[in-house]
Amino acid sequence: MIDIILGIASGIVTGVFPGLHINLFVPILLNADRSVIPFLVAVSISHSFFSFIPSIFLGIPEESTALSILPSHRMALRSEALKAFKLTVIGGILSSLIVISLLPFLTFFFSFYAVIKQFVPVAIVGLILLMFLSSNRKAYFISLFVMSAVLGTISLEKMPNALFPLFSGFFGMSSVLYSIIFGSASPAQRPDVCIENIPIKSSFFGAFSGLLCGFLPGVSSSIGALFSEKFGAIHSDEDYLAMIGGTTTVYAFISILSIYLIGRPRSAVAIVIDGFSNKNILYLTGLILISIGLSGFFAWVFSKHIILLMNKLSTELLNTISLVFILFMVLWFCGINGMIVLMASTAIGLMCIMTKTRRNTCMASLLIPVLLYYV
Repeated sequence: MIDIILGIASGIVTGVFPGLHINLFVPILLNADRSVIPFLVAVSISHSFFSFIPSIFLGIPEESTALSILPSHRMALRSEALKAFKLTVIGGILSSLIVISLLPFLTFFFSFYAVIKQFVPVAIVGLILLMFLSSNRKAYFISLFVMSAVLGTISLEKMPNALFPLFSGFFGMSSVLYSIIFGSASPAQRPDVCIENIPIKSSFFGAFSGLLCGFLPGVSSSIGALFSEKFGAIHSDEDYLAMIGGTTTVYAFISILSIYLIGRPRSAVAIVIDGFSNKNILYLTGLILISIGLSGFFAWVFSKHIILLMNKLSTELLNTISLVFILFMVLWFCGINGMIVLMASTAIGLMCIMTKTRRNTCMASLLIPVLLYYV
């Protein structure tokens, strides 16, 4: 239980501080034993809840929360940042419960994964077309997609841990630098909140999109949420935030359970867990349920205090700490080559922000190598 609490606390830190990611723990824990499994599961779940704090309050999303930025900003401008955050928590909990209740059916369905996986390239191409058609700036989309794909393909071929500097630049460093250069601020937020309607429909679509990106290689939670947005008729800011909250949390744990459901890990944390022997799906599911319950409880109870504290803290200080930490971690674990990849991915991420192009475009860095692997 101590490991779970430590994992939840660590997930709160990586979630609240812009630019930090749970993948920071992966290089550190690669040589650990299976006793770190509760910590890894808890930090993944906790991070999925608290990672919405920067995107809602500071306007600094990571990849998984990038699509929440406009709805949450609109609510923050109405002094409803606390309500926006609690909607993502509700969506995360409800969508998770829906998926976990379906695990027996999913286990049976994905026993045919050997047949299903031959259609994975078609599904990936379809999602890329959806990303293109959903873009309002198609010329920018094509150029940034190609640049991300080239950088990702070369980096993954030349470096064993290239995803760390790639994603840190695309979704972390670029956001932090943009905020430092141009600044971001929200009006004072109300400490009270009232959730009028339970977002059941949004939670179902959050569960579906979380499953989609958890099983398709290279498909991120923001791309899965984009699919649900288009086909689920999600229109209001409240429903949208509940859906993206559900997608992010479901992806956090289904990428781990995919070790059993399809025999393949779908995240860096899952890769570490997959390296241990004597794993048990019931054990992992129990850890996931405990982590969801505790993370959701802490997020709900302390959200008002966190957001009020964020009102008082210096945005510049938070950004500077995150920037220095990212630089140090990339240099420590990836060396000079990692720094070069970080600078290139940061430049592409900044171009996405400046051109108002969705940053899930940068997922081409993973989608195209995966597609080439299947082809």
